[in-house]
Amino acid sequence: MKKTKKQEKKRVFKNTISRIELMIGLLFLSATTFAQAADRSNKVKSALSTSTSTVSGIIDAAAVLMYTIAVICGFVGAITVYQKWNSGDPNTTKLVSAWFGSALFLALAATFLKAVFVN
Repeated sequence: MKKTKKQEKKRVFKNTISRIELMIGLLFLSATTFAQAADRSNKVKSALSTSTSTVSGIIDAAAVLMYTIAVICGFVGAITVYQKWNSGDPNTTKLVSAWFGSALFLALAATFLKAVFVN
């Protein structure tokens, strides 16, 4: 089962040709991929800019809404705490921290949203 030198050269030549064909095929495949990617990149950039402007408009409106809800929460909390305090309820500190914490959280969340999503 010894291979002759001629058979060995033939096998090496076939392997070399198949490798060259493979490299040429991959070259054409990558060239078409890059051509399509260049066309897609412009579409992706325009889609991203459109979505960015849409999201920034929504975030601005959401931040204003959250600030408004925080102010309303603060007013309702102040009235509730005042009523409980005047009636002599001993748990006013828990109530103050709950209402103040919720209003503070809403205000900070709105500020964080604007800082992250709006330039």
